[in-house]
Amino acid sequence: MPTERTPPANARKAKIHAAGKPVAAKGSNRIMQLVAVVLVAIVAAVALVVMTRHKPATGGSAVPVGAAGMGEGWVANAGVQLLGTAPTVSVYEDFRCPICAVVEASYGPTIEAAAKAGKIRLVYHFKTVIDINLGGTSSQRAANDALCVAAQGGYSAFARYHDLLFRNQPAKEGDSFPTAELTGWAATAGLTGTKLTAATTCMVTGGYLSYVQSTEDSSAQAGVTGTPHIFVNGTPLNISAYVTSARQADLTAFERTITTGTVSSAQTDTSLPTIKD
Repeated sequence: MPTERTPPANARKAKIHAAGKPVAAKGSNRIMQLVAVVLVAIVAAVALVVMTRHKPATGGSAVPVGAAGMGEGWVANAGVQLLGTAPTVSVYEDFRCPICAVVEASYGPTIEAAAKAGKIRLVYHFKTVIDINLGGTSSQRAANDALCVAAQGGYSAFARYHDLLFRNQPAKEGDSFPTAELTGWAATAGLTGTKLTAATTCMVTGGYLSYVQSTEDSSAQAGVTGTPHIFVNGTPLNISAYVTSARQADLTAFERTITTGTVSSAQTDTSLPTIKD
């Protein structure tokens, strides 16, 4: 599955220009359309280059409940009673990544339903690929703010905020989320009163900024340098394997994979290492 990485400047500009408009229209049929656009841009690149790493935002060093420590994935549904055979589903995403938005629109509801039902143990690794490549700190701050909402409203509030971030993703890949919208969506996600106040304070002070940066660093060191990626019990999924010949998301096959933990060779992304959470 093509991911947001760091292609040479010309190829990356072409991909951004081509991918910017289609992403605004959500739907499973957009997966293959966007995938085709990205493939053209990546194939045109003969090598990867290392770009200047933009400085991350600085803030608090709190570790969210659900994470074992800095650099560790965050268990989103830690408060849900899991079924005895629930596989671990690990999601690596960047809130400013257009391909992440497309994958989320098609497969996100299936992941969320399985997580709420205790059929999977859902772990997030927040990436800041767009911040690194195009500048700004909006990916990092969006992840921080999502964790601030989760700290006050649990997984249900996080899931709503998570959805708001992707549905209102900046139209252009390099644009930032408006700060007022990031804080305002906490109320839209269902927080009120003292919980809303606490979440807003966390957002303003950046309570989890260092943690988010640590997840970017640790995942990159482990070999996950792009987004989006989904792992099931450590096995990386080839999302393209879950698209039908009619260019629709095969949600039945996808749900079966994430809830049983059974991944076939055709459904495995062999370009990535096995990673355990």
